[in-house]
Order: sequence, then structure tokens, then C-alpha cells
Amino acid sequence: MNPARATLQTDLRYALGFFALAAAFGLVLRSYPLFEIPFTYKYLVHAHSHLVLLGWVYLALQALIVSQWLPHVALSRAYRLIRTGVLVSLAGMLCTFPIMGYAPASIFFSTLFLFVSYAFLAFFLKHASREARHMPSYRLVRAGLWYMAASSLGPWALGAIMATLGPASIWYRMAVYFYLHFQYNGWMLMALAGLFLLLYEQNGSVLPESIFRPLFRLLHAGVILTFLLSTLWAGPPLAVHGVGALGALLQLVALGWLATWLSGQPLPAGLNPAARTMALTALALLAVKVLLQLLSALPGFTRLAVSFPDFILAYLHGTFLGVIGLLLFTLMAVWGLLNMGRAWLVLYLAGFAATEALLVYRGLCGWFGILPFAGTQEALWAGSLLLFAAVLWAWICSLQAATKP
Repeated sequence: MNPARATLQTDLRYALGFFALAAAFGLVLRSYPLFEIPFTYKYLVHAHSHLVLLGWVYLALQALIVSQWLPHVALSRAYRLIRTGVLVSLAGMLCTFPIMGYAPASIFFSTLFLFVSYAFLAFFLKHASREARHMPSYRLVRAGLWYMAASSLGPWALGAIMATLGPASIWYRMAVYFYLHFQYNGWMLMALAGLFLLLYEQNGSVLPESIFRPLFRLLHAGVILTFLLSTLWAGPPLAVHGVGALGALLQLVALGWLATWLSGQPLPAGLNPAARTMALTALALLAVKVLLQLLSALPGFTRLAVSFPDFILAYLHGTFLGVIGLLLFTLMAVWGLLNMGRAWLVLYLAGFAATEALLVYRGLCGWFGILPFAGTQEALWAGSLLLFAAVLWAWICSLQAATKP
């Protein structure tokens, strides 16, 4: 194995390890109604969310981006420093958030992570080849990285808001939602779209500029305008609902346009039946996600989501475990970085489907004013256990892959 690929495999092992830890924290959070847990619930929520966003998704995306666009500098001193900074900040957050939540130590490591992510953006812009810069895949990933940097305005604003308005201010929640929106709707989904398009480019299918340019503009408009949907809980004027709905509609148009073009291209090499199932499931969930965004612009649906948090939790889990997680696993499978069989996929999808169905069911029970069936919490815990087992299995597979030449 060449050194650059070994670095990639190491980073993916770390990413899957952090994902397994995040899944373990999720299982513990599901255990609170059932067992005595000697940890503060809110602190574990902070640890869980940071490990998913930064330990799993960010680290996996960074590794895949470097492997495809920057393999010639993957062993450079500058990139080694960036990798070290990412891992040190993640390790620091892992050790501090579960114990103290947001405190000076955890804030220090979170801030360190922001600076290191800026360094990676600059590194990517500097070292990508001239040939790659004109390709649609590169331009999508570059846009994603800029959205990542823009999302950090949310955390930077929190300090000033805390000092002047306090955590009870609506602007505190606005800053948090700004960060989350541009993280997963901007950075993560744009970068994944670029990586997924790269599979087709490597197979000889390049999206024509006449299609890509307007499609790119639709995606940008959709990402920016749908942020307004994250503000509807504050009761803004109906015009805000309309503009947010327009953003979701533009995303639907862009998604349908891209799907139409992809359907006419040969399938990428390496897209085996399991990888194809993951990709199709992720794309179907992405369509559902955008449709739900469009529906959320209706005032009745806004009140529904605000009143019953299980719906929001199902939406977030559907995005991170369904859309983003399955696309990441698809890319790893196609590029031969991780080989999980059909049994693994069945386990992962079973845990995902069970927890999503139960969260939606519990939200509907709250909406209609009926009690969930006895054992709903135990069933949710069992579904989370399946997910944890699947993620742990993937991490073990990554360790085994590292021992192969």
C-alpha cells in the first residue's frame, strides 16, 4: 500500500471510530429513561452531536477530498499539521464535552477545530491541480468548503450573544441553527455532491457546462434561501415562509435535473449491488428531506415541528444517518476503501428504519394526543443498539482493511 493511501485508510479508521463513539453516546442517551446513568444528559448530547458532525462526517470528507484531489501533497508537512490539529481538537472535545459540556476547555478545542478547518480550506485551494479546478466536481467541493467556513459565523457570534443578550435570546438559537444549516445543507451535501459527481467523471461522464452552471446557481440559491426555514420557529412574517419555500422548491428542481442527467449515464465502475442500494436509498431520502423542507414552510407544519421535537430528531437522523452516512459509505465502497457485505447493510438499514419509524410514531402520538404503545422506549433503545452494532462492525472492517497489502 502506498503511503498516501495508508494515510487515507488511517483517517477513515479514525472517522469510523468517532462514529462508533457517537453511536455509543446515542445508545446511552436512549438509556436514560430505562437505567440510572451517572452523566449529565445535556453534556452527552453535546458530545454526541460534535462527534457526528466533526469526528465522523468532517474527518471522512476531508480524507476523501484529499485522496481524490490532493494525493500528491497528502504526506506534506503542512497537511500532517492539519491532520494533527484535527485529531487533537477532536480528542479534546471527546474528553471534555461528556464531563463539562460547554466550558472553557471544550470551547478551546472547538475553537481550535475551526482554525484548523480554515487551514484545510486554504490548503485545498492552494494545492488542487489546475486541471481539476475546471471540473464540476471540484467546484461543488470548493463551494462546500466555503459554506463550511461561512457556517462558523454562528459559533463566533455565540460569544457576543451570550455576553450581551444571554442564552435565552432568540438570537442564540438563530446562531446555532445558522451553523447547523450551513454545515449539513451547505458544506456536507455540497461536498458529497461533488464527490458523487467525481465518480461519474472518473467513468468518463462529465456534466456539461450548459447544465452545470444553472444547476450550480439553483443549488446555491436553495442552500441560502432555505436557511429561512430554520427561523420559522420565531414566528416571522409569512413572506419569510414563502422565500424559504422557494429555496426548497429550487433544490427540488436542481435535484430532479441532476437525477435526470445521471440516469442517462453509465453507472460508475465499482458500484456493486450493495453500494447501489446505499446510493439509491440515500438519494430517495434526500428527495424526502427536501420535500419535508418545502412542507415545513406551511405554518401548520412549522407549529407541528416546534411542538413535537421527535419530528425534528427524525429529520436530523434521517439527514445524518440516512443521506450523509449512506453516501459516505457508498463512496468508500466504490473506491475500495471499505468492504462491508450485504449482512452489514441489512443491519444498518434495520437500525436506521426502526429508529426513524419509532420517532415519527412517537411524534404522531403526541400530535393526536394518544399514548405510545408500552415498550416504545425499549424498542427505540433496541433500534439504537442495532445502529451501534452496525457502525462498530464498519469500524472493525476498517481495521481489517488496514492489515491488507
